[in-house]
Amino acid sequence: MSKDLTPDPKRDINAIIKKIQQNTRHTPVYPVRQSSSDSPLMQGEQRPGILQNLKNGFKYVFANDKWLQDRRDKTARWLQISRERHDEAMQQKNQQFRTMELAISELQRQETQIFQAEERQRDRELQTYLAQAHDLMLQQEGEQNREMTRKLAALQRELQTREGQLNRENLLKMEMIRAEISKWAVERQREIQLELRHIDADLQRELRLEDRKTAIGTVKENKRLQNNPLCAQAEEILVGTPEQGIPPLIILLSPPTLKFDERGGGNPIGNSPLAQHFPLIEKKLAEAMHSLAELYARRNRPLRVIDGGWRSKAAHGHAAALQVFGEIKSEPGLLLESTVQSHEFFLNIGFWASGWQAPRYQAAVSLDWHEALYESVKTRILAWEAKQAGKSEQAIIKLYGQSAVDNFRHNLDIIAREQQCLEEDIDLTDIDRDYKISRSDSARLGRFLIATNLLHAALVIDEYFLLWVPFEQRQPPLSPLLPILLPAWFKDMEAESLAEFTALAVNFYQNLYAELGTQSPDDLPLLYLEYADTLAELPDKVWALRQLDNALGVLVSQRGENIDENTDLWAAMYTHLQETDVAWVALLNQVLEKIGDERDFDVAKACFERALQQAGSDDAAVLTRVVADFTQAIHVQADYRAAWLQRGLAYSALEQWVLAEQDFTQALTLADDAITRHQRAKTCFEQGKLVDAVADAEAATRQDAGLPDLAQDLRLFRATLAADEKRQREAMEAAELKRRKAEAAELKRRKVEAAERRKREDRTRAGNTFCDPLKSGGLAPEMMVIPAGSFQMGGTGHSDEKPIHPVNIAEPFAIGKYQVTFDNYDYYCQATGKNKPDDENWGRGKRPVINVSWQDAVNYCQWLSEQTGHEYRLPSEAEWEYACRAGSKQKYCFGDDEKILEDYAWYDANSGSKTHPVGEKKANAWELHDVHGNVWEWCQDHWHGNYKGAPDDGSAWESGGDNNRLLRGGCWDINTNSCRAAYRNNDVYGGNDRGFRVLCVVSART
Repeated sequence: MSKDLTPDPKRDINAIIKKIQQNTRHTPVYPVRQSSSDSPLMQGEQRPGILQNLKNGFKYVFANDKWLQDRRDKTARWLQISRERHDEAMQQKNQQFRTMELAISELQRQETQIFQAEERQRDRELQTYLAQAHDLMLQQEGEQNREMTRKLAALQRELQTREGQLNRENLLKMEMIRAEISKWAVERQREIQLELRHIDADLQRELRLEDRKTAIGTVKENKRLQNNPLCAQAEEILVGTPEQGIPPLIILLSPPTLKFDERGGGNPIGNSPLAQHFPLIEKKLAEAMHSLAELYARRNRPLRVIDGGWRSKAAHGHAAALQVFGEIKSEPGLLLESTVQSHEFFLNIGFWASGWQAPRYQAAVSLDWHEALYESVKTRILAWEAKQAGKSEQAIIKLYGQSAVDNFRHNLDIIAREQQCLEEDIDLTDIDRDYKISRSDSARLGRFLIATNLLHAALVIDEYFLLWVPFEQRQPPLSPLLPILLPAWFKDMEAESLAEFTALAVNFYQNLYAELGTQSPDDLPLLYLEYADTLAELPDKVWALRQLDNALGVLVSQRGENIDENTDLWAAMYTHLQETDVAWVALLNQVLEKIGDERDFDVAKACFERALQQAGSDDAAVLTRVVADFTQAIHVQADYRAAWLQRGLAYSALEQWVLAEQDFTQALTLADDAITRHQRAKTCFEQGKLVDAVADAEAATRQDAGLPDLAQDLRLFRATLAADEKRQREAMEAAELKRRKAEAAELKRRKVEAAERRKREDRTRAGNTFCDPLKSGGLAPEMMVIPAGSFQMGGTGHSDEKPIHPVNIAEPFAIGKYQVTFDNYDYYCQATGKNKPDDENWGRGKRPVINVSWQDAVNYCQWLSEQTGHEYRLPSEAEWEYACRAGSKQKYCFGDDEKILEDYAWYDANSGSKTHPVGEKKANAWELHDVHGNVWEWCQDHWHGNYKGAPDDGSAWESGGDNNRLLRGGCWDINTNSCRAAYRNNDVYGGNDRGFRVLCVVSART
């Protein structure tokens, strides 16, 4: 703005006034003269001289009436003249005021014009400035938008990169977690199954022990009644069986004939013409069974063979089995009962496991032992005949003797007749076959019968240990023993017959394994493999191969692959091998070696090859599975260098640089080469480990300088390292500067904290005062910190002051230095909208508040707590008296002399029947004012008639008593006795002699 537009107010207003006076008509104003005497002179009148004054004096003395009349006339003239002059002056003043008003209006008009001109100028300048600013803003906004677009694009690319990396990391983690969860689930499932089996085994053991106790009682009763088929004491059998470990299978033998039969009938062959040739196998059967028990014991499969314990063959059949079961059913048992009736031989088997309610009793073998004996003779005779081919009769007779040769010829004739009868369809039992039977024929029959017992015993024994022993007690391998025992037992049998026996046994076990699979399906591949390992001992390896097929089929099915007749089980198995299959594959290789198969499988190699087939994929999910397979290979074979290297490459493809570096480092530990060092250099570079990246790239260059991309990468690494070192130096300088600033800030902060701490300590030190600020403004009452200590509370003046008792104040506290004043309380009422208490027209301000009830005082304390954040409350009676006494043990805080009470208190003798402002009287030793007199002070406690049972820790006594509350300290309208420190009063309502002072808990303020 131009300066010439700004007016000079003084110059202009004078000009305006002068111009207005020239253009305005007005009455002339005469000058007014004021005499020096008390009365004004009229116009034209001369001031009286001395003689005139003397004459007037005589008139006043000698002609008083005349003088008075003259005086009245003169006064009237003077008043008239004064009024006229006053009116003229008022007109002149009014004219001046009108002139000033017109001048001011003109000035306002001019100022308005000037202001409007200035405002228009400012508007034009502002519009110009806004237009320029708008153009600049549009230009800057365009640049900012372009910069923001670039930044957003960069952030989006970074976000997409990071998102892809996070997705790959999450896929990898999920795959690893899935593998771990799968592994954990399998292990946990097995643990749970094992726990359940343990529980089941414990239960079976308890039931077994309980059944044993019952069985012992039954045995004793049967012993008393002589009703036991066993000569061996069943009680001894039960007691001799161990309670812990695998329950041994008790084998009871009842051979076809007994050497000693207590009831007769030990040789129930009857009048058979071949009775003398029936083999006595009791002893040899027992020996063979004991040998069998030793074979099983070597595999931790305990048996107890009870031989020679059958009393009589008169006890036989299902009834005898049930009786034996009833006596020893608490223990697993196997009863092998052989009987002979004329030419028929029977083998019956009774079996039960722990906890069974009844035995399984079945006929196992039924054969014509005559025919079996004849077959033995024919086998021997035909073998003899084959040996004599090419020999002369004389030589044969010379070698064997005529009688023996005649017997051979006789038997050959019978064989020929049998052949003829068979051709003519004649039943051989209808012809006379008086074979010449030798001891070897009977012995061969005996061995066959013993082998038959052993065969069926082994079948049941294997069933027991495969199915009925508690699972956690089963000792691997769980494969049966019978198949490998068959060739030795039936060595006299033809190969064809032996194969049939073997097939029957294998089929039997096939059913057992099907049942075993329902109990523990996860273990079925291993069970089949263990069975194949057992069958591999047989001459015919086809049995083992079949079980291998079963093992492979179950394993592949469990891994989720559908199987049909075209499935290559071996290839499928190899595809699905996992690190948990190491032991299984080791056993598989062992079986293959036994059957002469040269194949050898490697779990680590299988996992590695499966991963390598998909390692080139760019799909994160596929790469995650690749990493999992390489990991399995490493778990199986820790020194598998190729697996470490390939997993590092897979991690690199997933941008998992830390893990990749770790794998490359491990590969270099196993063998150092340029390729691995180059790969590790790349991972270090991606992590920002530039020094390590350069070092690895340089080492790789020394090993193989022609490696593809190595030289280019090394140049990049070096250039990036140089730039990074420069940034680091700059960052270090900035960090040092920041550190120094931080140290300065920290030092300042510590100083502030120390000052605050000292302030808090000062505010809680005895003898100090403080005033807490209120949230709504203003200050809380001034508080004095009282030290902790002990005193004797009470007095002897009245019964309610007794008994005098010690009180210990453990913590310091702060109490109001003054009673709460009207100023304090009125501010509270104004802030909360409560009615102000009546002051009895004595005044408010610094006087103690009156007409407040105990509840009013409590509410004020609660408001103070909310406003200050500290705990305010009424003092307990003990705290009040402790603060009042301030160490005094006398009636008053200053001693016992009532004469000087007026120096400390307002009471009936000096108060004038009203309250007085606080602090006008002397304070006690702890700087507390008005602890005697002025107004009664409310305390927290309920009223009790004496101190019996009162707290001794200074706390308020709020249990028991009545609903009245304590009042202490006396007031303006009571005598000296009622002002004593120990004097007690009580009420609950307010009055004009009742107020209070507040207490603040200071132990929580530090």
